[in-house]
Amino acid sequence: MEEFCAPIVDATVLTLIHRRQVSPADFVLPAESGLPCLLTDAARKRVTHAFEQAMNRPVSHPDAGERCDYRRAIAMQAERLIRHLHDDAKPYAPFLTR
Repeated sequence: MEEFCAPIVDATVLTLIHRRQVSPADFVLPAESGLPCLLTDAARKRVTHAFEQAMNRPVSHPDAGERCDYRRAIAMQAERLIRHLHDDAKPYAPFLTR
């Protein structure tokens, strides 16, 4: 999953901040409760929507033969890892974006 962190999660978070779709006011810090910082319901919906859009974004993956979404690319990387674990002579090729 680490190879998908930057193109999906990090890019989504930075886009939300850059477009001012998430601000400090969208975070709630429960006083003295020991709970973590939470997103408001409205902000959580915006973040989830942006993440879904990122997962649906088309991307090139050499195993696909054509463009696919990130969900399919993640599944193909999992298949690559399984093949590598069953036959460690076959090197694992990480997913790279251009």
